[in-house]
Amino acid sequence: LMFPCQTNLEHSFVVRYKELGEVTVAIMVQFVVDSLLHVNSPKELAVKKLMETTEALKDVLKALSDNNLPGMQQATMQVSSLLQEAADLEQGCDPQAQLAPLLDTPFRIKLYRDSLKELNLILSDVNLLVMVCSDMGETQTADGAENDSYMMEILLGSDGTRQLLDKTLRAMQVNFMALKSVLEHATETPLDTSEMKSLGFTRDFTVSEAERVVIFQELHQQIKQAPATATAGLAGDLYVRSAVAIHAFESTLGRIQRMQEDIISE
Repeated sequence: LMFPCQTNLEHSFVVRYKELGEVTVAIMVQFVVDSLLHVNSPKELAVKKLMETTEALKDVLKALSDNNLPGMQQATMQVSSLLQEAADLEQGCDPQAQLAPLLDTPFRIKLYRDSLKELNLILSDVNLLVMVCSDMGETQTADGAENDSYMMEILLGSDGTRQLLDKTLRAMQVNFMALKSVLEHATETPLDTSEMKSLGFTRDFTVSEAERVVIFQELHQQIKQAPATATAGLAGDLYVRSAVAIHAFESTLGRIQRMQEDIISE
């Protein structure tokens, strides 16, 4: 409005189109360089870290099965560290943050976040198991020597507890492998793998009242043979500790069941 229009705008359009072309080429070069320098995409790194976390969780229960308290403690600390690393990778694999997804299907970020939440809760249950088994420094064995893992011997002395431990490990194995298959699935084709089919055989996530009665009867028999503890109150009550341990197993199975429901819904 202040100045008359130029009669010849050819030069102005040439400059603007040239600038637009340079920006486009710069974006393409950056995309190619990023693709070459990063062998694994953010979502691949996230799934890998999540699977390392699940393996560490299984290592905790395997250490319990082997009566290996230091192994339980070390694996638990590893789970905590890996979960934090997996959470740090969450933003990078969000589909909304992708520059050029091309033909890839959107990453199942909701399933990833829900899995992180449930794994954090399972870690809380595992920490309960570690506390139950490790706070035994005040317990004296028959020869008067301290035994830091006497509660583990009580738990493993029960056939029902061992069966509950095996059931939890099987549920983890099947559902964590199915979780990996779903998160890695990057096409619109139906997901029909052996891991997904095996989910149908792991629907037993509960402990019946009859099973619970048998487990506690066996644990009580083991506790009767245990030496008295010097610690007063709940911290030294082996009955309370055994109840907490069984609750931790049942709680873990419940969280795995919720993970399975999330996997199937995807």
